[in-house]
Amino acid sequence: MQIQEINRYCSPYALLVITPKKLMRIHCPFEAIVIIPVGLLQLDQVVKVRQVKTTKDKILVYLIDQKAYYYYHFAIQV
Repeated sequence: MQIQEINRYCSPYALLVITPKKLMRIHCPFEAIVIIPVGLLQLDQVVKVRQVKTTKDKILVYLIDQKAYYYYHFAIQV
C-alpha cells in the first residue's frame, strides 16, 4: 500500500484507536503519556499530539511541539 493510498483514508488530525470494547476516532490535539523518554521528553510527561503523520516506511509519527516522534514512545489517553 502506497502512502498516497493510506492518506486517502486517513487524516493528519485524527487517529483510529482500537480498545477492548470499541473502535474510536480521536481528534487532535489529544493527550499522550511518554512511556519511553526521547529528546527532551521525560518519562510520564503528558504531551499534546497536534498532528499524526506517516513516514516513508509507513511508521506512525506524532507531531508534538513542532517535532516528530515515533508513536511507540507514547501511550494514548482515551
